[in-house]
Amino acid sequence: MEIKGLRDAVTENLRVKIITGSLKPGQRLNEAELCEILNVSRSPLREALLILEREDLVVSIPRKGTYVSLMSEENVRMIYQVMDMVEMYAIEYLEKRGITQVPELKSAVDRCTFHISPEDTWQDLLMYRKMLAGFHSKLVETLENPAIIAFYRRTSSNLARYQYLQLSERGSGKGMIKDHKQIIGHIEKGAYQEARDLLKTHISKSFQYKIEALKARESKQGSDSI
Repeated sequence: MEIKGLRDAVTENLRVKIITGSLKPGQRLNEAELCEILNVSRSPLREALLILEREDLVVSIPRKGTYVSLMSEENVRMIYQVMDMVEMYAIEYLEKRGITQVPELKSAVDRCTFHISPEDTWQDLLMYRKMLAGFHSKLVETLENPAIIAFYRRTSSNLARYQYLQLSERGSGKGMIKDHKQIIGHIEKGAYQEARDLLKTHISKSFQYKIEALKARESKQGSDSI
């Protein structure tokens, strides 16, 4: 495998472990142990950790080491401020260009056909998370601005932890899918203000779900420690 390919594989492996909580918030990452587990040298591992640090999934503390970054209400609030700013701008951009046909958005929503059950594995939840996030990613991609898209994707990696936690704690994402379809419907009719209003409500609701999921996890952890 080429060096870049190996680095990317290590990055994705660690990213998934952080998103699913296999590597827990605040956990110190031992390079020697990770190299042994992943069967790689330190070079691709360190490159992977640098990428994850730019995505705010890990934090490097001088003379102490690298840790999985913490999850908090303040952190998710900052993420949603970015979402609100970028996605609202995307709707404005569609309006300025008079775009009403958004096949990529429709395709992303059409792929969201699932029903969460207690039997679902972490792999299932990861797939559901990706399906739900696809609408937002495709909306931002309509901007056709590589700098904004790259910035949004880095933020999305951090958001993924909260999305996964929401699905594992709260279950169904059907309400989110309904909102996505209605937003597309407004865009197709050229009702951009209605699309913005619903998107803003959707983002606010989604933020609240993440906060509830965080509190539910904290409550469980508190009970386990008693």
